[in-house]
Amino acid sequence: MFLQAANKTYCIGPKDFAEVKAEIPPPPQESTADDGREIQVSVVQVVPCDVSLHPGQTVQFTARAFDYIGRPLGEIKPKWSVGKVTLPAPRAKPVELNRANSAAAAAGATTTPTTMLATTIPVAPAAPIKAGNLEGTVDDSGLFTAAGGPIQGGAVMADDGKLGGFARVRVFPPPPWKFDFEKDPVGKPPLTWIGAGMKFAVRDLTPENKVLVKLTDIPLFARARTYFGTPDMSNYTLQGDVMVKETVYEDQGHAVHKIPDAGIIDSRYVLELKGADQWLSLHAWPAALPRVETEEGLALHTAIPFSWGADSWYHLKLMVQQEKGKAICRGKAWREGLPEPADWMVTLEDATPSVSGSPGLWGFSNDHEIYYDNVMVTPNTAAAAQASQ
Repeated sequence: MFLQAANKTYCIGPKDFAEVKAEIPPPPQESTADDGREIQVSVVQVVPCDVSLHPGQTVQFTARAFDYIGRPLGEIKPKWSVGKVTLPAPRAKPVELNRANSAAAAAGATTTPTTMLATTIPVAPAAPIKAGNLEGTVDDSGLFTAAGGPIQGGAVMADDGKLGGFARVRVFPPPPWKFDFEKDPVGKPPLTWIGAGMKFAVRDLTPENKVLVKLTDIPLFARARTYFGTPDMSNYTLQGDVMVKETVYEDQGHAVHKIPDAGIIDSRYVLELKGADQWLSLHAWPAALPRVETEEGLALHTAIPFSWGADSWYHLKLMVQQEKGKAICRGKAWREGLPEPADWMVTLEDATPSVSGSPGLWGFSNDHEIYYDNVMVTPNTAAAAQASQ
């Protein structure tokens, strides 16, 4: 155990703790002085602050007031309303993160890459914007009732006449769902998705087609996931289109293809196209995967050779079905324009299953963007589950 006290750092065990604790000064007491200021509300906090619901469900919101130094003043009775959230203007990116494509600096590369990706960062809105499509009602007590309709996101707002606060609300109807990103603001992730900030953004790929892009301008997020459902979801099929870019360079006379990995997530299981290895992989725990995924290892996984390339759309489809205490996972992939394979290409049976989980997207890319489109979630019918066996 490490403990810092009196400008010193100690590595201590339980017997030493009492001695070191004596050197730690007591924390400062909270001020009770008013500094001559009138006690008034300076912050309104709405709790719970972030909720996800299904149509017809309710949640009781309350509003709490705090003064100018954060002291609680108790609950207040504000005017409640339903509205949009404010998406803040983007902060200036640190100059250290303005990096060029680094594929040319790959270890051992002896020549300039023959194909370089010119990464284009979308122009984000220059000012805060309002976004949201939340329906539903909220009464005078702060009780919100979710309405049916499409997937919704927005805010339940509390206004005391001078100040206000809000809670973020997402509402998820039962699948089927489809995301084509055509109505989403450019330069931002879809409003109701989580874990997507600074990692994914909507882009105008062509004047007629918006897509979701896995960004590459922050190295910390080379591996990135985003989710767009609720953790209680189970027995569904997820599918979507993916496309990548690549760099090809020569290394000691051999052509090296630098290409990302792209995948989809169903109930915590990942179906993934591995770019450099040219595999179609299905796994549950990526941290324990063997170096060669077509071989056995500690992690529950399966993989097959699958030849695929850049600048073409590929369709991924993953079904996860709970059957007699097991999760049965089945996946397939095929190039756009080709017929869907009649049979599943990879299958995984998990005897200690993940019984539920939100649908999501996965991407691993250091230098090349990954594009996603036409993401769909459909419930597994009894007939479809039987036909998949």
